[in-house]
Amino acid sequence: MAGRPVQSLFGYAKATLWNIEVEDAAIATLQFRNGAVGVIEATTTAYQVPDRHVITIYAEKGTVTLTGDAITDFNLADKSIELPEFGPFFISDGHEAQIRDMVYAIREGRDPGIPGEETVHALEIILGTYESSRLGQQIVFDQPDAAANR
Repeated sequence: MAGRPVQSLFGYAKATLWNIEVEDAAIATLQFRNGAVGVIEATTTAYQVPDRHVITIYAEKGTVTLTGDAITDFNLADKSIELPEFGPFFISDGHEAQIRDMVYAIREGRDPGIPGEETVHALEIILGTYESSRLGQQIVFDQPDAAANR
């Protein structure tokens, strides 16, 4: 979502408040290969959390916020813009839309909206956060194209 690939991360994931079998809070600090940094925070323990996810991307020339399935804030440096009308992004609870798209892709003999190859790096970040939390150390990801850059 904010560029890729992630080169390394340091993460914490734990059950801090609720007596459940999975973590209720997770944080990962990301170092991207291009030098950018990022933070992912996820929790079910914060007071008055909205019932929809909020994603904000801050960059050197602008900021965009996605709340639920709508862009709710869009600002560019040195430009005044009116927030245009955007169609829904079809992000749903429990990955329902992704699963439905996958089923229809099989039925219709087409590629899914998000190819499986595109999900690998996201899964690496999630699993890397768990591993970093377990080990208490930074996780550095393999760089498969490093040999090609020599």
